[in-house]
Amino acid sequence: MGGWWDGGGGLCSSLKDTAGCKFVDMTEWMMRQRFGDEKTDHFLASGMLKQKPCRVTGSLDPKFCEYEVPDAIKVVTDTSTDGIRGSSVVDGLSKADEKNIESLRPEMGLSSSSNDASSGGVQPDGGSKAKGPKVKEEPLSETEQTAKKAKHFQEHPQEYLNKLQVASTEAKSMFAQAQGKRFAESFAQEARDHSKRLDRSTALVSKVVLGQSMVPAQVPKMVLLVEKQLEETESLKRTALGSFGINIGMKKRRTKAAAK
Repeated sequence: MGGWWDGGGGLCSSLKDTAGCKFVDMTEWMMRQRFGDEKTDHFLASGMLKQKPCRVTGSLDPKFCEYEVPDAIKVVTDTSTDGIRGSSVVDGLSKADEKNIESLRPEMGLSSSSNDASSGGVQPDGGSKAKGPKVKEEPLSETEQTAKKAKHFQEHPQEYLNKLQVASTEAKSMFAQAQGKRFAESFAQEARDHSKRLDRSTALVSKVVLGQSMVPAQVPKMVLLVEKQLEETESLKRTALGSFGINIGMKKRRTKAAAK
């Protein structure tokens, strides 16, 4: 036996061997992307994975909830697929993934140039600082801020994935609720297109969460892309509430009359 995970790809008889093991929260979809259908079905059928409610709705439905999975589990290559799951064991994102990032950027109003502030030779760790007496720090330049964000992304990709998943759910909800509303046809289409862009970014960040690395020059580009998409989501939510009375997690402002 090799702890929670045994050499034959099975589950141990109990979770007592997971002491000290780091756990990660994964949806069923993420598990299938990482381990393949056969092993995911085996894990779920065992009843040994602790369930967590959906972060957005609180649902414990197997299709929407998350599961605590020991991070030490090895990634399994499923050679029977078209390469999508098998690619989850490679060291980095594919060229197609990198092109996907580049194609999404112009759609969000970001420059596709490799010389803008999102790259420009920025190192993900932001560079080392010389030790010495504490002095008043100057405000970070745009390039330094981007490098700092890139480092945070590399250390906490799950944080970005969670935000994208919530935003995607909100965009889909806006589209669904705008359907059939008078004068909302254009807004509904905009929300639908935005949800598709969010899903593309979610798929990319999911791969990073599952252990794939990114070319250093692509990290800051991905970070700025996600930030732009989350800002657009908030803008759409304000439009949904102000123009069509669709409230997607927005707090209604109290009027002076209501306050009295």
